[in-house]
Amino acid sequence: QGESRMIRMQFDGSSRAEAIKECSSAVEKLMEYLPVEKAVGVEAEVVQGSVSIKHLTQHFLGETAVTLPQVYHHDSLAQGDLEPILRVCLLDPSFPAFVEKVEGELRKLLQE
Repeated sequence: QGESRMIRMQFDGSSRAEAIKECSSAVEKLMEYLPVEKAVGVEAEVVQGSVSIKHLTQHFLGETAVTLPQVYHHDSLAQGDLEPILRVCLLDPSFPAFVEKVEGELRKLLQE
């Protein structure tokens, strides 16, 4: 109690309108289980080219709203590989502590 977490999701569709519709649907479903707050008028900065470690760290910690260059939108996992990895992580009782350590290391990077 007294703790809050921010999550960021990205929705894709064949059009912007479809992506917004998917996002709205997801928010409605989340509201059945969690309190949902609107982001306070933060417009995402569109970044072109390379991105500094500090800027990436701020992005992943949710401290800045950034639309990353297309090169950051590709992953090397084959389709269907992510779910088993996530299941193993979520079932590991030490996973939350690992996530906290990663967040701590990201915060250290910001101080450099």
